[in-house]
Amino acid sequence: LRRYRATLSDHKKAYGASHPDTLQISMKLAGALMKFDGTPEARTLMRKTLSQARNANGDNDANTILIAKTFCMCLRVGSHSSDELREAQRIEAKFGPFNFNYSR
Repeated sequence: LRRYRATLSDHKKAYGASHPDTLQISMKLAGALMKFDGTPEARTLMRKTLSQARNANGDNDANTILIAKTFCMCLRVGSHSSDELREAQRIEAKFGPFNFNYSR
């Protein structure tokens, strides 16, 4: 986690918070946080990352859509808050549901 945090900080300084590489690193950090029981922090980070992606790239950008769907998954995993479940529903209505089916 320290390495992701340091890399994210460095990229924000060098390229800005909305740079595609910075957004990707932010997503990876959120995934790592979810894995290591930092789900509330992961959701906060994904919320901010989605906002930055939408502002920089718009709602139709492939990376924005991926971030939105990943954030939706973050909201649904381990969430007991009705506000967060409603937020997930709003995101799904805008960007489509997160597809857990990885069949080939």
